[in-house]
Parts: sequence; structure tokens; C-alpha cells
Amino acid sequence: MKLDIEWESPRYFSEEQGIQRLYSMGSKDRKIYVVRDGVVLEKYPIENGCGISFANCKGDFFGLDALFSEERKAEAVVYPPTILEHVSVKRLLEYLKHSTEYARFLGYVARRLSDDRTTVSHLVYDKIENNFMRLVEYLVANSPVDGIGRSIIPSNDLSECIAITPETFSRTKRTLADRGLVEKGRGLRLNGKR
Repeated sequence: MKLDIEWESPRYFSEEQGIQRLYSMGSKDRKIYVVRDGVVLEKYPIENGCGISFANCKGDFFGLDALFSEERKAEAVVYPPTILEHVSVKRLLEYLKHSTEYARFLGYVARRLSDDRTTVSHLVYDKIENNFMRLVEYLVANSPVDGIGRSIIPSNDLSECIAITPETFSRTKRTLADRGLVEKGRGLRLNGKR
């Protein structure tokens, strides 16, 4: 979805700067962001120190919790190289009030929240037992892609995205690599072999 709104100046995150936290849970950052290029991970706590993460890629809006709350319900982490733009909630709502885009944007927000809830249910409540399938499914369907099934998200964060422990993730990744199904390196890539 594209909004014809005047965004704030783009913010560039270079590899030299490294991975950075954009905002923390509980902060009063009342902005909606869009990823122009790169990857941003939103991390939501669930319970007992556990959480779920969502990868936002080129064209994705994130920080939508600012529409409903004064304080952030998640933290956002930027993986460079990334380019972000943002707009204040106040400015966005003013724009939407006088725009035909209003219904489309609300539809986008509703779909996004529904997709997020489905993902949480799928990963947390259904408890997919097969870690191999969980990792492959994530690489194919949910990861930031610059080729087929390639994730540039670090292993610790990727294990959190698919709701398995870092130790289990490491064993799963090693087994898949030994079988020739994934390539390790900067990130993880599906080989396309069967």
C-alpha cells in the first residue's frame, strides 16, 4: 500500500553503524514508519520473558501500535543497510481525515493485525512440532528476501521469530546445512534442492 503523504526526511542506517534499536517497549514514539529498503524487526513480548518477532521489509508499514497507544508495545530493531521514513500519528490522521485513502489504510491495518495474530497463533499456540519445517516455512514465507528464501536476520533473532530456542535453532540449521538444504554465511539461504 502506498500513501500519498509528505513523509519526514528519510533516515539511512549504514552497515558501519551496525544493528540499532529504533524504539523500545514503553517509549512514547508516536510515529508510523515505512521501510523504503532493508529490514526492521519488531519484537513483541508474550509472557515469561518469551516473545514473538515480525520482520518488516521494503514497503511495509510498522509501528502501528502508535495508532492505539501512547506507549510502544514492542521494540523495533534496524538491520542495516536500511532506509526508513516516518510520519507522526497526528499528521497521518489529519491526512487520512481529508483523504480517500482512509478506508484503504484502515483495511491495511486490519489485515496486518489479523496476519500478525494468525502468525502468533500458528507459532505459539499450535506449536508446530517439526523445527525443520518451521525454519523452512519461515524462510520461504516470512523472511526478508533478496533471493529465494534468504534471510539476513541474525540467528538469535531468527530463532525468536520462529519460536524456538537458540540452541534448537542452531542444531536445526546445522542439520539442514549438512543435508545440503540451506547455505550458511551472512544469513541463511534455501538451496532449492529437494
